Amino acid sequence: MGKPLNFDPLNVQIRDLDMGFFVDYNFKTYEITAGTEVQMKDYSFRVMKMDAADEIFWMLVENGTDTAVVESVDAALVDADIPGLMQNFAKPPSRLTFKDVEYSCIGQGDGKYRDLTKNAMDWNRSSCWKYAANGGNNLLYIIQKGASTFEAVVGTKVAPSDFSNFLPKM
Repeated sequence: MGKPLNFDPLNVQIRDLDMGFFVDYNFKTYEITAGTEVQMKDYSFRVMKMDAADEIFWMLVENGTDTAVVESVDAALVDADIPGLMQNFAKPPSRLTFKDVEYSCIGQGDGKYRDLTKNAMDWNRSSCWKYAANGGNNLLYIIQKGASTFEAVVGTKVAPSDFSNFLPKM
């Protein structure tokens, strides 16, 4: 007998996705091979690497229901001042422009993050600034992991129904 499941195997939902799951998207099957989970006071999200033989992308799942296709970039590419602002506990800029899209700040907070590849509950301190544009269809998260690691996750919302056939790796 294997380890106990933390999801209903007869009704796997997008919120249940984890390392090793297989997921169909755009007529192709991907395996979740890496990821990060971030928990803040008002929201939580997972950014998971979706890996097929010939293509890789990142999927964000926020609060277990909202999904986006995203890419991870250095936060300094969004704005060179971001690392210094976050290290000094400054308020986030009310607006940021990245790749010709103007984002408005819709949330900020301190919380914790963990690396999903380590399969452990080793949580570390994090801060996150959340931005949106185009009626919430474009998302930008600025994440500080620990004291000196800064990352931006930017992407576009997609319908959760665009992802299907969630199969855990047994």
